[in-house]
Parts: sequence; structure tokens; C-alpha cells
Amino acid sequence: MGFIKKDVNFILLSLVLTVVILVIGVTFLYQHWFSNLSQEYQEKVQNLERVTEELGLKKTQLANTTQVIQEQQDTVGDLSQRFTQVRDEKDKLEADKATLSRELTESKAALVQAQATLSQKETLLSQAQADLVSANNRIDSLQNSNQELEDDLDQCQAELAICRGT
Repeated sequence: MGFIKKDVNFILLSLVLTVVILVIGVTFLYQHWFSNLSQEYQEKVQNLERVTEELGLKKTQLANTTQVIQEQQDTVGDLSQRFTQVRDEKDKLEADKATLSRELTESKAALVQAQATLSQKETLLSQAQADLVSANNRIDSLQNSNQELEDDLDQCQAELAICRGT
């Protein structure tokens, strides 16, 4: 039985050594896997941090771009509103210009007609003044003739009175 004990001890020792070698092998293998896993984890964390940083930059750029676009839209809206106002004012001014142009044409036509009427009236006035001068001259002439005739009548009446009295 000593032989069995020796064999059992040897088997137990071999078993223990095998288990120890297996545990050491598994430990090294586990350490290698854990090391690879840890390294992959660190790489993924670094990638994630890099992506997060890039995402933050992109988010900032997006916010800036959004702000610029909003400002441009506001500017376009303001310019559109201002354009509409200017166009409306232009249309109104063109309508006013057309009205004033029409009124100017009418005023010019009225002025031409008034000038023609004035010219006719001046001609009539000149004729009337000439007729008045002529009539005044005739009146003066007739008054002189009348005076002469009255003087002749007075003289004739005086001569007749002298002739009757005698």
C-alpha cells in the first residue's frame, strides 16, 4: 500500500501541479484578455471623447450657422418689407406724376386758350379804343359844328330881330 500511497501522493502532486499550472495559464490568459479588453475599452473611450468633442464643435458650428441663417432671414424679411414699401411708394409717386402731367397738359391747354382769348380781347379793346377816339373826335367835331351853328343861329336871330325891328 505504500506503493499506492506513493502513487496517490504523486498523482495528487501531479494533479495539484497541473491545477496550479492551469490556474497560472488561465490567469495569464485572463490577464492577456483583460489587458486587450482594457486596451480596447480605453481606445473606445478615447474615440468616444474625440467624437464627443467633435460633436460639441459641430453643435457650436450648427448654432452659429443657425444664428447666421436666422439673421439673414430677418434681413431678407426686412429688405422684403422695405422693398414692398418702396415699390408702393414708387407706384404712388408714378400715379401722382401721371396726374400732375395730365393736369399740366390741361393747364397748358387752358393757358393757350386764355392767351388766345386775351389776344382777341386785346384786339377788341384796341378796336374799341380806336372807335372811342374816333367817336370822341366826331363828338368834338360835332360840338364845334353845333357851336358854330348856334353862333350862326344867334347871329341870324339877332339879324332877324334887327330886320323886324326896323
